[in-house]
Amino acid sequence: MQLKFILVCLVFIQLIISCKTDDQITIETEDYSLSYPSNLELVEVDGVEFLLFTELKSGNDDFIENLNLMVQDVTTLNLSLQDYVELSEGQIASVGGELMESKLVEEDDGTQYQRVIYTSRADNKDLKYLQHYYLVNHKAYVLTFTAAESEFASYAHDMELIMDTFEVH
Repeated sequence: MQLKFILVCLVFIQLIISCKTDDQITIETEDYSLSYPSNLELVEVDGVEFLLFTELKSGNDDFIENLNLMVQDVTTLNLSLQDYVELSEGQIASVGGELMESKLVEEDDGTQYQRVIYTSRADNKDLKYLQHYYLVNHKAYVLTFTAAESEFASYAHDMELIMDTFEVH
């Protein structure tokens, strides 16, 4: 009986190990952390905390899906998360974007963020965005996944799993 149990455990452990497809890399700063698979390319760009690029799917792929983080000091604006959401949704509308979803998410640890999905046209491309807005210690953290609208569904699940690793310290 013990041998059977040991064999079942070994098979289970092997399954867990074989399901791991990518090594994880963690971005850790004084203010936040985020983990992502090693197949994404980290690029430093002025104006954003980080930018993670996916790989091109083919030679015909004309847009590289990406995930980025912007941090904005809103101390002087004295905004609540709801105020920030209303301003952001107004900006989306002002550039011709179409808001598809906006909802408040509260995690088990009490962390709150706004989950926003919208579409817009930029550089003659139809794009779709998934954003998480956090407002912590007078800073707005805007985590954004951007995709060609036609490719959004094929990336959204994996990107949201990455976004779910984001923590503000």
